Amino acid sequence: MVTAPTVGILLYTHPMHDTPLAPPGSRVSVGQVLALLQIGALLVPVSAPQDGQVAALLSTHGALVGFGTNIIELQASKELD
Repeated sequence: MVTAPTVGILLYTHPMHDTPLAPPGSRVSVGQVLALLQIGALLVPVSAPQDGQVAALLSTHGALVGFGTNIIELQASKELD
């Protein structure tokens, strides 16, 4: 699971782009930005803790989330082989 590192408004796309940062089914690398948390004008990146594949987005784009909220289900690379 990928969790929110702080309180904020969850964004699965950058406010200036329409393309999702990491849609379900996409393969991601450790450190890759998967989502953003908006706190006022500040955008806090939420990065992948490991290589893997996005299995599911667990919250709604634009939802207010709290610290530690599960926001993305990430399937580890080991499980994909």
